[in-house]
Amino acid sequence: MAWLRADGSETPFDFPDAAYEQIQISPDGKTLALVQQTEQDRWTLSLVDLQTRKARTLYEGKFPYMRAVWSPDSRRLVVSLIPDGRQFANLFVIPIDAPEKMEQLTREPLYNQFPTSWSGAANAILFIEGEHPGSGYDTMLLPLDTRRPKLLVRAPGEERTPSFSPDGRFFTYTTDIDEGVWVQDVAQTRPPRRIASRDDRNPLWSPFGDRIYYLEGNNAVMEVMVDKKGTAGAPHRLLTANVPLFPDATSRGFTVARDRRILILHDAPNQSLVGTEINVVVNWFTELKRLLPVD
Repeated sequence: MAWLRADGSETPFDFPDAAYEQIQISPDGKTLALVQQTEQDRWTLSLVDLQTRKARTLYEGKFPYMRAVWSPDSRRLVVSLIPDGRQFANLFVIPIDAPEKMEQLTREPLYNQFPTSWSGAANAILFIEGEHPGSGYDTMLLPLDTRRPKLLVRAPGEERTPSFSPDGRFFTYTTDIDEGVWVQDVAQTRPPRRIASRDDRNPLWSPFGDRIYYLEGNNAVMEVMVDKKGTAGAPHRLLTANVPLFPDATSRGFTVARDRRILILHDAPNQSLVGTEINVVVNWFTELKRLLPVD
């Protein structure tokens, strides 16, 4: 992980390299939630204090593509987990100070669900669900008052990483078929509008609602200014950086702090960040007697 500066330079994030899959800074700017693969069949959701760099484990399990999104008050996370006895991931809320009080929000039996954005103004969670036949991952809305999921976008191709505007009125997303970054109002009173084209991915609305960040195909970080009506200006390159374009639709590979600094995930070339070594002990009974001699 590294901080990007406005001049394109980087400051390493003082934390060990690992097989990180998702990072997100809390709305209050104090804590980093990160998902990493810690073993071949184990994933961990950790919280890192951005001042002290102290980390603690909030949840761990055998579910790949575990994903987590902060609540607007920075006190909870909505997480994709597989319920006991089930095959597919649903949405759960985990209070960071009382993880034992985890609550299940959805009970979809046939498709995985991954959270991507949480709006306090809309009192709702954006998530993607799939893979659906013919449309892959679809963009869904979960109003927290009714907890009845609502379809927002179903295109002939996967949607990726939808993100709320802070006022909860709009959302941005990308699709595989209709390439580019799109903006649509949550009420869907008008057609979606494309604000960037080419092989652009992983949009994220800024914490202040005045711009959208996304990754260009060559891994440049782009930004588009957006007004309160959801009208976007011309995109421009903010930074050039080695931010991997994640092959799945569930992770952006970067996060934005309230001071507009951008924290990114890098590929770590020629490194194995997940332990793969297997030790085989031959003649183990002889070795046991050597280690525990009996008089």
